[in-house]
Amino acid sequence: MKSRFTRNLTLPQAFRTALGQVIEYAHLLFPQLPHMIIFLDQVLDWRRLAIASGYGITVVAFTDGVFRLLNPSSAPPELLTTFSVESHDI
Repeated sequence: MKSRFTRNLTLPQAFRTALGQVIEYAHLLFPQLPHMIIFLDQVLDWRRLAIASGYGITVVAFTDGVFRLLNPSSAPPELLTTFSVESHDI
């Protein structure tokens, strides 16, 4: 199912693109690994959320006009008070 925001990308394609981008940038642009975060316009399925969590990447989805933190166990504490917390955490 295509989103009106990701334009011509499916959610899996948008996730793969974002995942590769944050991992590459984190390793090539910073002397120490920063905390990584991906913003999407749809809620991820649990398998992709597990992949992001395994790399320590926070995932936030903008749905129904609200930014929702999908994997709070992988998020730094300050993000827990910044975003609504979704109950999908693995």
